[in-house]
Amino acid sequence: MLQTLPLVLFIVMSELSIGAFTVLFVLDWRNEVKRSFLITYGLIYIVLTGLTYLFQQNFSTPGLLNSFPQLDKAWTGYESLPLLLFLLLMLPYNLFLWLDKRAGVDGQGTKEDG
Repeated sequence: MLQTLPLVLFIVMSELSIGAFTVLFVLDWRNEVKRSFLITYGLIYIVLTGLTYLFQQNFSTPGLLNSFPQLDKAWTGYESLPLLLFLLLMLPYNLFLWLDKRAGVDGQGTKEDG
């Protein structure tokens, strides 16, 4: 059971990092939440993605993943570069989010009569 823990934890952390950032990006694109929410969660997701990358480098190496017979061994060597690129692309996204003063809703909208 403990042999599969690195694989399961890496997969869960990868899905959480990429899925959470996708939701954050859509909320930013549609102006659904305030700027402070976007900045706070953007920083949290950078940390989460960094931890996922470090975890993959230390505990879910291709050699360890290749020891599981059910896995397709063709993809295990290629997973670290896309994850690193995802982390590096999150950095400018968050930088531009900090610089954009119009990101998110401002909370000063008017109520409609009804």
